[in-house]
Amino acid sequence: MKWNHLKKASAAFAVALALGAPLAPIWQDGATVCEAAKDPDDLHKIAKPWPGETDVLLETPMGTLRGRRHENVRIFRGVPYAKPPVGELRFAPTEAAEPWEGVLDATQYRPMMTQYTTAKCDEGSLVLNIWTPAKEGEKLPVYVFIHGGAFATGSGSMATYESTNLAKEGIVAVTINYRLNAFGFLADETGMKEYGTTGNWGLLDQIEALKWVQKNIAAFGGDPERVTIGGESAGSFSVSALIASPLAKGLFRQAIMESGCILNIPTVAPITRGDLALSIGDSRRYIEMMGGADTPEGIRYMRGIHAEDLAANTRFRVHATTDPQPFCFWPVFDGAVLPEKPMEAVKSGELNPVRLLAGFNTDEGSLFTEQPATEADYHAAMYNVFGKNAPTFFARYPIDKTHDAFDRLNEIFGAASTKSGAVAYADALAKMGEDVYFYRFDFHDPGIPKESRLGVPHALELSYIFGTLSGAAAADEGAQKMSGKMLKAWANFIKTGDPNGAEGIDGQHWEKYDSENRQDFRLGDQSAMEPLHGEKLMLKINEALWGKE
Repeated sequence: MKWNHLKKASAAFAVALALGAPLAPIWQDGATVCEAAKDPDDLHKIAKPWPGETDVLLETPMGTLRGRRHENVRIFRGVPYAKPPVGELRFAPTEAAEPWEGVLDATQYRPMMTQYTTAKCDEGSLVLNIWTPAKEGEKLPVYVFIHGGAFATGSGSMATYESTNLAKEGIVAVTINYRLNAFGFLADETGMKEYGTTGNWGLLDQIEALKWVQKNIAAFGGDPERVTIGGESAGSFSVSALIASPLAKGLFRQAIMESGCILNIPTVAPITRGDLALSIGDSRRYIEMMGGADTPEGIRYMRGIHAEDLAANTRFRVHATTDPQPFCFWPVFDGAVLPEKPMEAVKSGELNPVRLLAGFNTDEGSLFTEQPATEADYHAAMYNVFGKNAPTFFARYPIDKTHDAFDRLNEIFGAASTKSGAVAYADALAKMGEDVYFYRFDFHDPGIPKESRLGVPHALELSYIFGTLSGAAAADEGAQKMSGKMLKAWANFIKTGDPNGAEGIDGQHWEKYDSENRQDFRLGDQSAMEPLHGEKLMLKINEALWGKE
């Protein structure tokens, strides 16, 4: 494959994985054209129905649902958990859905929330999807998964997240939609004055979904006292935010964080860094660009703008190190939904007590760094994130004969965007007496060419956990075996709080995390406990972002 074609394919592959797209359409037997680049909406593939599904009815506290059955799993798609956030509810706190009359059709997925795409969207689509294997009278553990996509794109109905395989492990699985980009994270001062919060509308959606689960999941055979929340990338940022949010207390008992933590917002959103004043200022620029103002009258005007026009100016950009977003619509440390000083809250143990499974992939930064990267790219990215602390990174992590700019950006940006915050959370929860398990996913997918330098990139683990492999991985015995291990480990944790089966994983016991002797469990061809990968770098990053203890 010629380099310029490889570079383009690598970029499209980055987007596809970040959005949770299956691997199959990306690499076509060494072809020089990336199929995903031809059809951007291929990145938003919705899960397909199973052949031979049959209708089922279910009585719930909200009303009667018509869903589908596949083998022993009942599937309910597109169930509303909140009122459509349109009109006066745009840029406002979430309101619970109301019961319906008659039979609600839950046989088809609803559109994704409005975002920059030509795929089918609907601003009102605050819905969830449920897979349940429960028989009458059963109370099974519940897993609520929050999708990633940089808080700008994605959907709970994407093909990668199809949860039948998790359900077959004896779990009631739930995926959700939530407001994205400006719809979900516009931080207007007007809203702060009116509601006492701003910029976290998407997180309030997630909290409302969890409240819905508490009230309704028993009808699906789920146990509301055994809820695990999980997510990847922005979904993992969300999980960590919910662990820190006083508004989410008591809504879940366990959590899974895959590649992301709210403490890493200064890296991925350097314009706002999650800061309330900076977020309000950035959103004000956006509001004024759209012709409005941060006043009650101006927000009413913003609520009347066509949804697609708002979304068109929140386009998701791939190469975060060299091509930052023009606006930063990410969660905000507002003092209401989230603590104003998150690292202080984490270090002092002001978190919702949960058992935690957390970790990352070996090469998290490779997706977000355009190839070939230059020394100027490296320096610009470090100053963009670390400011006056950037020179200390250049001294410790120089570009030399063994590490070029791409290597350093992969290493440092990956740790600073998706890894370091999870270590702080693991330390804090372990010190609170909670069971914590830490992992590093280190399996090389057979569909990723070695010359791409992607390694084990961000989001790769998703299709392994959900058992939704495609392309070369679906036909590869080693990949199938790896997927089986991952799915079992996640299911074990959801059911018991311990990812180990009766014989461990690959005959190895995944030990609990110890903040005094940090280790991770490397999940690869042969799994094993190892010293925490990149520990010194991650601790230095936390210090640079948040200061010394």
